[in-house]
Amino acid sequence: MVFTVNLGKDNYLQFGLVFEGATPEALHLLAGYKPKLQHEIILLLSGKDAAKLRTLAGKKELIEEIIELSNHVIHEDEKTGIKEVLFTKFLIQ
Repeated sequence: MVFTVNLGKDNYLQFGLVFEGATPEALHLLAGYKPKLQHEIILLLSGKDAAKLRTLAGKKELIEEIIELSNHVIHEDEKTGIKEVLFTKFLIQ
């Protein structure tokens, strides 16, 4: 998945994600909930600060939030749902 979102008035964030499932079924569930998950991730990012996301700690925090959000959307946990989220690109301008 690739996202482009506004961060405040002066910045935007473009990033790509790859999800790793704890089971093959988790990725199948994720595919069925893709529109809802995209919506929820965009809402999550609407309140983020560009300066914080530029830091390693900010990126790691975002990953944890996306994992938690993804598992909530598909009604699973890290043992049966999404266990990891990997950035494939990350650009703030």
